[in-house]
Amino acid sequence: MNKILSVITVCKNSERTIKSCLCSCFELEGVEHIIVDGNSSDKTLEIIEEVSISRTNLTIVREDKPDGIYSALNLGISLAVGKYILVLNSDDELINFCQLVEDIKIQDSDILVGRQLGIIDEKHLITVGFEKIRHGPTQRMPWPHGSMLVKKEFIDCVGNYNTNYTMSSDLDWVNKALLIYPTVKYLDYDISIFRFGGISTTSLYGPIESFKIFRVYGGPYIIGSLKLARALTIKIMAKFFGWKNLFYLKKLFGLKTGIWHHKNNKF
Repeated sequence: MNKILSVITVCKNSERTIKSCLCSCFELEGVEHIIVDGNSSDKTLEIIEEVSISRTNLTIVREDKPDGIYSALNLGISLAVGKYILVLNSDDELINFCQLVEDIKIQDSDILVGRQLGIIDEKHLITVGFEKIRHGPTQRMPWPHGSMLVKKEFIDCVGNYNTNYTMSSDLDWVNKALLIYPTVKYLDYDISIFRFGGISTTSLYGPIESFKIFRVYGGPYIIGSLKLARALTIKIMAKFFGWKNLFYLKKLFGLKTGIWHHKNNKF
C-alpha cells in the first residue's frame, strides 16, 4: 500500500538517542518509518523493538554486514513506498511533524525543503536555513540533509547515494539532482532538530570530500580551493573555540557561516 511519506533512519549503537528519534516520528496515517540497523551491539535494537510494540508503522531492517551509512540509506529507500522520502538521523528529532504531513498531501514538487534547528549545549539554538537553488556545481549543501524531502520517483530518476563517499554523498546526490533541474518548494518552518558535535559538524575530512565532489561536477579549482580553505577555517575555529563561542564571534564581528543563523537571539 502506497503512503505519502517514508522516514528512513540509519542507526548503529544509538541507544542514547534512538528513542527520542523514534518518538518524534509518531504514528500518522500514510506515514511509515523504516529503521536500518547496522548490527548494533548495545541496547539500540532492544529499544526499537520496545517502541515497535505500539507502532504499526515501524519497520526494522537488520544489516548483518553493514557497509556504511549511504549503503544503508540506499537499502531503506529501496524498501520505501512513500510518495516522499525523508532521512532522519538516529540522533535527530522531527518537529512540526503534523504540519509537515499535511503539507505533503498537497505538494507535488520534486524536492521539499524546510529549515532545521541546531542545538549547542542543550541551550543555544541555531537556525539552519536554505539557499534558493542555483543550477551548476555546488560545494556545500544548499539546505540541510535533515530537512530535505524528495519524491520517491525523482530519487529513482536521479539514482542512489554514491557509496564511494563516506561523509558527503548527500552533496553528490544534490549535484546529480541539479543536473535534471528539479522543482523545489521551500517550506518556511523547522522540520527537524540536530545537535552540534556529531561527526558531520566536527570532521575536517567532510570539506575535503566536498571539494572533490565539486571538482567532479566541473567546479573551478581556484574557487573550490578558496571554499575549501574557508570551510576548514570554520571547522578549525569551532574545534579551537567551540561552536557556541564561534557563533558568539559571528554575532560580534558579523562573520558569515553559510546558511547557519542565530535563532531567537539565543546568542
